[in-house]
Amino acid sequence: PGFAVENLLLFRVDPRSAGYKNEQTSPFYQRLQEELGRLPGVRAVTLLHLPLLSGVMSGGGGFVVPGAGTSQSKPNAHRLTISETFFSTMGIPILQGRGFRESDTGGSTKVVVINQAFARKYLPDQDPIGQTIRIGKLPFKVIGVLSPKGQNAMGQDQDDIVYVPLTTAQ
Repeated sequence: PGFAVENLLLFRVDPRSAGYKNEQTSPFYQRLQEELGRLPGVRAVTLLHLPLLSGVMSGGGGFVVPGAGTSQSKPNAHRLTISETFFSTMGIPILQGRGFRESDTGGSTKVVVINQAFARKYLPDQDPIGQTIRIGKLPFKVIGVLSPKGQNAMGQDQDDIVYVPLTTAQ
């Protein structure tokens, strides 16, 4: 499917159904990731907003690539909100630039990683690293491009995917 599947365990957690309030979910997920990472035999832990291989992806709304002309409608790309450990945990190589860091928080410059299909379609003939795209009204700086292997990380071979860090979305 475009990511490492050997010894992979996927499961869903919903702290709100256990009574957690919105402001308590971020610390809960951070604690969960740390505690799971301490379990014997666990090599890596990552978090993401939508379940892998479910066929569900966020449309994320329209986006704008400044300088790409003014089209009659805003193009759409799938958006996947992930923790900074997603690419390394899932074995998805980055072709250019870098993945997310813990420092890529909501208070810092907003950043995204795009897949190669997105780069070819919306940023052709230019280096995508450092380019700015707008998602909604917010500017995001492109910091990484996934290799072709990572293109179909959701089982979506040709779709354009924008990856956003969980820390920015919260």
